Amino acid sequence: MILDTVKVFVNYASQTREDQLIKDVLTRVQAPLITLMASSEVSNTHELTFVVLSHIKFIVSRGDSSQFAKECKRFYCKVDEPSYIQFLKLDILAYVAEMDNLGNILNELSVYVQEVNNLLARKSIETLGKIASRLEETIQPILQSLSQFFLINNEQITN
Repeated sequence: MILDTVKVFVNYASQTREDQLIKDVLTRVQAPLITLMASSEVSNTHELTFVVLSHIKFIVSRGDSSQFAKECKRFYCKVDEPSYIQFLKLDILAYVAEMDNLGNILNELSVYVQEVNNLLARKSIETLGKIASRLEETIQPILQSLSQFFLINNEQITN
């Protein structure tokens, strides 16, 4: 029910093409989506988590990710999550990264690069590239992080 309501609000706001209305709608739907995501994670309902994250990714990919940027830590990966949830969270992190939260996101992605899960490590490096291509001012800090990965000496990462 919540997701259908969100979809109606977002579609209506998009059709009106009024920037302030779109921003107001995104502000109003952010809290219920975050709450629903958190409750689905607590109850270990991966299917619901995936659907909620897909809605969030759709919203942030349309351009206004500032409402979710404050909640970037909620999109950090957990060890017990399936890879498809982790990858979706990394996609969202690429959109919500801003200069204000870049340090935290870089630190988190650096941890994932050093994980045993090579797919997560590669996706984390890809996410760093997406952030750098979206925000030019992040290129220098991201290049510094990427250069540190060569010191790890993991062939899966450096090849």
